[in-house]
Amino acid sequence: MKSFVTFAVATLLAMSMLLADEYVPRKGFVTLQFDDGYRLHHTHIAPILEAHGMKASFGVITDSSEMGVENEPWRMVELYEAGHEIQDHTMHHNYLWATHVDTVPDSVYEWIPYTFADPPTWHSLTSASLAILRDLGISTIGWNQPGGTSGTGALPGHPTWEWRGLVNFDLYNVINSRFCYMLGAGVSPWTAHVNTHGNNFPKRFPLFNVPHWNIEKMSFDEIKTSIADAVTAGIWYVAATHAKDLAEVAKIESLVEWLDTNNVEVLRCVDGWQRIYYGKPNPLENQFPQARMLHDIDGNGKPDGFLGDCVWDTTCSTPVDTCYSIKMVGQTEFYCYGPELGENAFSIWLKLLSRDISQVQIIAVEIGFDWDILEEIWTMVTIDTNWCYIDSSVSRNFIIAVDPDVDRIRFAIRPAEGDTLLACMPELMHIPNEAGLRSSDNRTLGLTLSRNILNVGEAIAVRCARPVALFDVRGRRLSRACCQGDWQSIKTSNLAPGIYFVATVDEPHLVSKVVLYR
Repeated sequence: MKSFVTFAVATLLAMSMLLADEYVPRKGFVTLQFDDGYRLHHTHIAPILEAHGMKASFGVITDSSEMGVENEPWRMVELYEAGHEIQDHTMHHNYLWATHVDTVPDSVYEWIPYTFADPPTWHSLTSASLAILRDLGISTIGWNQPGGTSGTGALPGHPTWEWRGLVNFDLYNVINSRFCYMLGAGVSPWTAHVNTHGNNFPKRFPLFNVPHWNIEKMSFDEIKTSIADAVTAGIWYVAATHAKDLAEVAKIESLVEWLDTNNVEVLRCVDGWQRIYYGKPNPLENQFPQARMLHDIDGNGKPDGFLGDCVWDTTCSTPVDTCYSIKMVGQTEFYCYGPELGENAFSIWLKLLSRDISQVQIIAVEIGFDWDILEEIWTMVTIDTNWCYIDSSVSRNFIIAVDPDVDRIRFAIRPAEGDTLLACMPELMHIPNEAGLRSSDNRTLGLTLSRNILNVGEAIAVRCARPVALFDVRGRRLSRACCQGDWQSIKTSNLAPGIYFVATVDEPHLVSKVVLYR
């Protein structure tokens, strides 16, 4: 049994999604980030946060800001002593920190290999800014990149320019030697360190870079939808703003109340960095966002995490009692962030509403750490007016191979023109590949189940040329061995909902997964 136990534990870590009460949705979190050190952050923002028991991160210009050492640094100290994070946002928020991009007429950025300061100057400026914080009794491990500054005439041959952060390894080394993370655009505004699950920290970057969303230019509804979709998908959402006027403060107050009402976790930037850098993802999570489609906290009419021509449906019956469905009238998209490395099989329940039978296209696009498309695969499936379970681990026609360069997978369900369909319970299941243990296409291996998705209490009908039994995900046998030959039944009345395995009791093992619902 040793090899089977090894297989079962590996399978638990790689693919198990416990259902019903044990179901674990993937979940991200939010950081509220306030930049530049305005007095309003202390007088207005801090009391709002305190009223809701939240802590935030403040990137303070250490010298010349309203809370800087030249003005009222005691405000910065009070924020720090109240448990908020203070980040080094440089002394004067100037552009000495940057390589630059030229703003060309068609708004396409052209990288210009030009900087305003050499490494010794960068070392001196960083040391001076940190000394200000140290003298105030403030310690920090976060460097907040000053950004957005434009200028004219400074770059030879380029009358206008805008700089976009760190693309210089000398500067990276300066920051990396003093800080644990950098908040800002970094190498790319989409570097994927916001992904809370999987292989999400590319070793090619010498410094942990935290991108952010600038919520100042977004409406409140846009902010809610952006956060709801990101957190549901398992994303770290850094909501950055300057909050330098009362109108912006009012929007932040509404946002904080909404986050609190919907139990969205809010962490300081330093805590988010620690969770991703040192934490381990929950092995029982479904790889998809909100597979059960249970909530729409932003109230936009779609289950959180789902985009496109779709609406949330809470009235139609589903094949799983503890989930809702989504009604699709056109292409609908959703993401898997941090997919398991190796081969993964896709499954979903689909039901046609518009006619008796039709075909649906399922698309998967693998995306790298800088939003570059690595590979696209697709398949066509036939569905009808009954709930149809589509499982590529059986058909083998839609197997997704994930390598370390893949950060996320964009899935799309595309109905035929004019069709309307329901969908629920998308899953991405890791396919184990260990010697002597097979879980794919069991009919050709001599192990056959009449069905592998049942309700608790229904018997599992199995046929095999060798004795088989039922096991849990830890490899513990739960039933007597069934005799080989004709169809045999395995009872499930005393089992909880979840994932189990029918397997041969002797080696080499033949294995088939069984999913029990309530």
